[in-house]
Amino acid sequence: MGSERRRRGAGRRDEPDRLPLGSNIPVPVGFQVLIGVGTLVVLLVASLVLAIVLIVALSHQDRKLSTHRVPYATALDEAALAAKGAANDSRGFLISGNPLYVEEFGRRVGEVREALTNASRHATTEPELTRASEARAQFDRWVGVAQREFRLFVADRRHAAVSASLGPDRDLRKRYEASLATAAQLARKDIRAAETSYAGASRRAVTLLLIFLLASIGVGLAVTVWVVRKILEPVYAVLRLFGDLEAGSSDAVQTREMPETS
Repeated sequence: MGSERRRRGAGRRDEPDRLPLGSNIPVPVGFQVLIGVGTLVVLLVASLVLAIVLIVALSHQDRKLSTHRVPYATALDEAALAAKGAANDSRGFLISGNPLYVEEFGRRVGEVREALTNASRHATTEPELTRASEARAQFDRWVGVAQREFRLFVADRRHAAVSASLGPDRDLRKRYEASLATAAQLARKDIRAAETSYAGASRRAVTLLLIFLLASIGVGLAVTVWVVRKILEPVYAVLRLFGDLEAGSSDAVQTREMPETS
């Protein structure tokens, strides 16, 4: 029995050392760990890039809202308020003949023109620019008519001046007031739409970031477990080897202790 065991051992030693059929070429553990850590770094960088892209997109919308749409609507409101004051000054002069109303009229006309110029400067679309330009043109026509009425009043043609203010002057004034009101209303509507779009984009960005972060955490945990297993595999292999050696020593001892039978 002992001689047969020795012959089998000798036969195994004579066989060439080769990998079993279908076995994989071993990859160094350090390289595998490097791949796992690299995957985690890529996920972190991807998360940062995504956050930066979303922040830039949101800041662009916020900047467009704060530097264009809001100033455009504010300028139209200021123009409408100053134009209403100019109309009151015009009526005040035609009623009382006080020249202070004319001075105030000139100041308010300058405020209206400056506000409409600012509105045109902050317009971001062609319709916005067109509405501001049309309001400016209609207001200037009314200013021309009102100044002719002032000259008639100073020339002691008060009745003609008052009659004109209640006729063509009034129609022009109603026209530019309606134009300013429409432009301001559309501007406020655009602001509400932009605010709604910004809020929706913010919610989508937060949701996308949360989904991506949760996915990254899940993948990161999986990679961490895989890396730990790869690191511990050599330890387990050494422990198994010691166990096999210990078991082999025990078998050898038992074999020597057993008497050979022929």
